[in-house]
Amino acid sequence: MIQDLINLNGGNLARPTKFTVLLEPPGSISSDSKVFDVLCKTFNIPEVTQEAIELKVKGHSISIPGRVNQQHEIQMTFYLDEDHILRKVLYDWLASCDDRYYGLLSAESQATVEQPLGTLTAYGNSFCEDNSVIKYYFENVFPVSVSGVEFNTTGVQEVSEFSATFAYYRYSHTETASPDADDGYDARLD
Repeated sequence: MIQDLINLNGGNLARPTKFTVLLEPPGSISSDSKVFDVLCKTFNIPEVTQEAIELKVKGHSISIPGRVNQQHEIQMTFYLDEDHILRKVLYDWLASCDDRYYGLLSAESQATVEQPLGTLTAYGNSFCEDNSVIKYYFENVFPVSVSGVEFNTTGVQEVSEFSATFAYYRYSHTETASPDADDGYDARLD
């Protein structure tokens, strides 16, 4: 029954290949464009869980909702562009987060150090008639790892890839008309 619906027209079902990811590194990272419409191959929306608290009342256990927990890292895989621009930006961003000498700086110097935090916005498109999309907005994002790139002579028709892991403070989601809609974020694309 469900497979027939999918085969017919997809209905209002989301497709895993219809997504766009915009990445905005902090202003201190040198780049040609402040916001990157990245060549993202894979992107996972983090898991959200809620703890159940067990209360003992007159010999009975009662479960009540507890704390909501968000996973605070996301793993992404990117296609490598010809000039390696995105990987260079991510590498510079990661290097700017290095705090080895931060504890040795004077209080005045520490106060002038810019926090290397950015934002990440992911749009998941659907086949709905109104062409609506879901927008996931990640705040205070920074990379915690950037993978290496493999070069070899056997992958003549392949596109090079690399992965990166990002940590973030929190994320939220909203529904919007399209990734180009004026929803507060896109005003910063200039």
